[in-house]
Amino acid sequence: MAKILIVEDDKALRDVFELIVKSGGHNVRVAQDGADALKRLPKFIPDIILLDMLMPVKSGLEFLQEANLKKAYPAIVVIILSNLSDSQTIQEALKLGAVKHLIKSDIMPDDLLRELKIHSKWND
Repeated sequence: MAKILIVEDDKALRDVFELIVKSGGHNVRVAQDGADALKRLPKFIPDIILLDMLMPVKSGLEFLQEANLKKAYPAIVVIILSNLSDSQTIQEALKLGAVKHLIKSDIMPDDLLRELKIHSKWND
């Protein structure tokens, strides 16, 4: 299955998303913010990153800017999983390589797993 990195500052949500993604058989790692994700990235190169936008230390947008995924890791798919509705920030994230924006307060477990399957190179 796919390797997934969940970047979420809220521990309860991070734990819930981790359980959901693991239930789909995926190999999962978590990061508590963009800075933590930048440290983990070279050691765990995921197929998909589920990325929150509003986080302390480094936001999702700052992570995307610094990671330069389009050049450094062009195969990684980034899905924004955030309650952020600021379209300018979302548009900037999409320009930096994110492929989709999901509202985390609206996403159901089956929907999240379906999105992972759609965007995974391992979707059988």
